Amino acid sequence: MIEFILDSDVGSDADDIMALAYLANMQKKGVLTVKAVTHSQTAKDGPALIRSFFRTVGLDVPEVGTMVGGTPFTDYYCEKTCKVFATEEDYAPCDTAVRVLRRAL
Repeated sequence: MIEFILDSDVGSDADDIMALAYLANMQKKGVLTVKAVTHSQTAKDGPALIRSFFRTVGLDVPEVGTMVGGTPFTDYYCEKTCKVFATEEDYAPCDTAVRVLRRAL
């Protein structure tokens, strides 16, 4: 089975959610497993959106890592989507992207 790692900047557009949807579909078909997802921007709801996506489509939530530094900001898309789909658990602290990638690799 292929193990897949995605570096994502989930935020103000839909391209990363489309990538997650494609990967989720391939995982459900048994083609691959999403091992980790990193979030490479500082949108404060980004990691929760990634986690809630996997939970909502009925898959195990992979490890999610975030970037270090930068100024956190509110992304309209992430915030509005999380208000509908995210749970408190989706907002659990994430490890850094570097640590998540090292473990995944």
